[in-house]
Amino acid sequence: MGARVGNMIFSSGIIGADPSTGKVPEDLDSQCVFAFANMKTMLENAGATTKNVGTIKVYMKDRSQRDAVNRRSEEHTSELQSRAYL
Repeated sequence: MGARVGNMIFSSGIIGADPSTGKVPEDLDSQCVFAFANMKTMLENAGATTKNVGTIKVYMKDRSQRDAVNRRSEEHTSELQSRAYL
């Protein structure tokens, strides 16, 4: 899910799949819950927390869902100042 380069951690992408089944739920809210939980797990496995994150980029097909994604994002990364929705 991620790679450490020196004191930095990079991820090519984290999806909202249930780690126990590998399946992506149909509803956006569940996808967001799993995506941010998966990000947290990746960070913890690398010895970091969300407080160590500089920015996140969320790629969306439907920008009208931005508020729903942002709500879950803020629950998991409230101290994060930089979010990009593309």
